[in-house]
Amino acid sequence: MKGEAEAAYEMEFHYGASKNWIVLHDLRLECGGRIAQIDHLLINRFLEIYVCESKRFSEGVAINEQGEFAAFFGSKPYGIASPLEQNRRHMAVLAAVFKTGQVAPPKRLGFTITPSLHGLVLVSKTARISRPNAKIEGIEMVIKNDQLKAKIDRDIDKDNNILGAAKLIGQDTLEDFARRLAAVHEPI
Repeated sequence: MKGEAEAAYEMEFHYGASKNWIVLHDLRLECGGRIAQIDHLLINRFLEIYVCESKRFSEGVAINEQGEFAAFFGSKPYGIASPLEQNRRHMAVLAAVFKTGQVAPPKRLGFTITPSLHGLVLVSKTARISRPNAKIEGIEMVIKNDQLKAKIDRDIDKDNNILGAAKLIGQDTLEDFARRLAAVHEPI
């Protein structure tokens, strides 16, 4: 919970007052018999959705060449489930929520806008992250909480597609979409 609170603070600090972003925390979705407990969603007016999984590792985390994760306790490593895979499952459930019409994405110019899902695993800003030299798919999505804004800014700067402007929705549409998404939250 402390890791989630730290990540939530960073999100609210940078995006909480923005009219171009909506921040949702602790969203539990059910779709097609699958469940996702999503720690945080950041949604912008281009319907780019950052699905963020928060983890707190007091002594850090290590990722080996096979993409396996280990946390440390008393300087000794112990294996943990992959937060990257956990977040991929969350994104699959979220995509199904949109595809099945449980929460219909907004339309612009008569076309349904397909949300773009981006996964991030956020770890404490004081944690050590040990990464392998080998290329592991998705490893760049494991970042410290205080790197969140810089990561999103880099993603936005990389996307120079002028056609993306056709996806731009109004603030009221963004708010309506986020409210409909929050309304399908299923408490345990």
